[in-house]
Amino acid sequence: MDSTRRAVFAGALLFAASATSVSAAETWCDTDPPVVITTPAGNQVVVYVVNGGPAEHVTSLTYPAISVTVNPIQAGTATSVHLTAVIPDDLFGSHYSVTSEIWSGPARTGMLYANRSGYSGEPLPMQFTLDVP
Repeated sequence: MDSTRRAVFAGALLFAASATSVSAAETWCDTDPPVVITTPAGNQVVVYVVNGGPAEHVTSLTYPAISVTVNPIQAGTATSVHLTAVIPDDLFGSHYSVTSEIWSGPARTGMLYANRSGYSGEPLPMQFTLDVP
């Protein structure tokens, strides 16, 4: 790896580490990017996808691939949400243990909608209901 790539990579790691609360003494780290869900009726609801895994994978935990599918239920009074998170493998390893949780508030506050454990690089599908049309 040339010096320019190393500098960019180091800068990205420092940025990711400063954006989350990870210290060198920690072995597990959680990130919780907000995800805006638009319901079939056009309402927008923010949920927080808390991804956890070994601290050395903080960059991958911070930038998961997230896909969302919504469907109306209960005669249009609620929304069924299918959310899939994929925490990518990275330069430090592949298929390491990860968790993903969906909360109504940041930092595991509010209601826990769904959770799933698995491995990096694999889809973590979750389903939950929003009481919003």
